[in-house]
Amino acid sequence: IEDIEKELESKKNVSIISFTGGEPLLHAEVISEIIPHFKKRSIKTYLDTNGTLYEKFSKIANDIDYVAMDIKLPSACGVEYWQEHLEFLKIAKKNIFVKIVVTSKSTDNEFKKAVETIAAVDVSIPLVIQPVTPLGDIVSMPFEKIRILKKIAEQKLENVSIIPQMHKKLGIR
Repeated sequence: IEDIEKELESKKNVSIISFTGGEPLLHAEVISEIIPHFKKRSIKTYLDTNGTLYEKFSKIANDIDYVAMDIKLPSACGVEYWQEHLEFLKIAKKNIFVKIVVTSKSTDNEFKKAVETIAAVDVSIPLVIQPVTPLGDIVSMPFEKIRILKKIAEQKLENVSIIPQMHKKLGIR
């Protein structure tokens, strides 16, 4: 914590800090300890998460200003996390948006289930559809199909966008 304090002192123009990489909520206890150091300097907090560790999130939710939650479709990760995502969204409530990465293996049914999960909490939660960046045997979905998914989502949600995975386009992990 002393190192964080020193770093904050040397960087006077910090306005937001992002908790990302791997799954930050695996370290929720550490995050809860360091957040007060950011808050006393009016530094906003941004959490980028897979949206499955809702119990850990509930302990810091009031201190997080912005949340980016991924919904990993079962075709991408091999596991269904619908209930976990639903519970997470119920806790998050404010300043949250959801990202869904779609691949050639993504199905209409699982995408619809993801949209229904979001809509069950709040139809105004923004959804970002991200076409996967092709790599190895990972194949992107045809753009026409992505536009169809956007129309499906717009039937239930008020704010739907298609945005590529910029970190990969920029060559950043």
